[in-house]
Amino acid sequence: MLTHDEIRSAVEKAAEFHPIKTASYFGSYADGRATSGSDLVLLIEFDLPRVSLFVISAIKIELEDVLNVAVDVICVPLPKDSILEINRAVRVYG
Repeated sequence: MLTHDEIRSAVEKAAEFHPIKTASYFGSYADGRATSGSDLVLLIEFDLPRVSLFVISAIKIELEDVLNVAVDVICVPLPKDSILEINRAVRVYG
């Protein structure tokens, strides 16, 4: 399982090369119930009004390589009618 500091460090490194404004994680890692099979779900806000899927995919792949876990990247802010429920998010960047 990853520590908060490992996640923060990896996101900070990715932000050196990508337009990341803020990043937080939620789900099992934020709730303290992550297991060795848990994926990491990140909420990322970008400095640009739009980013391509290539940028999002590059961030995902880079973080997966560094952290050695599956990573999902969700762009924020979420639309008001989003079905995604976030109980707790932990900020790691920005």
